Amino acid sequence: MAQSGGFSFFQSFSPRGGVILAALVADILADGLDADQIDVLGSFITIIGDSLSFISAQMSLEEGREDSKCSEDSEDSKDPKASRSL
Repeated sequence: MAQSGGFSFFQSFSPRGGVILAALVADILADGLDADQIDVLGSFITIIGDSLSFISAQMSLEEGREDSKCSEDSEDSKDPKASRSL
């Protein structure tokens, strides 16, 4: 379920602005937590990021397969030998 323009909020930040935002959010989330709780929260957020990266990689892989199949199909339709049966 892809949404175009879904990340326009994040795209509006410069790389340095994104780092500052991330540090600010981390500071807010850590407020009132002890070291162990911060560690667990950080690990959980890392798992979310890793899962998002995996999903993105799988989507790119599937798109590459679809693009490859489409280009093979178009090449086969141009090649008269490819349409002949053996």
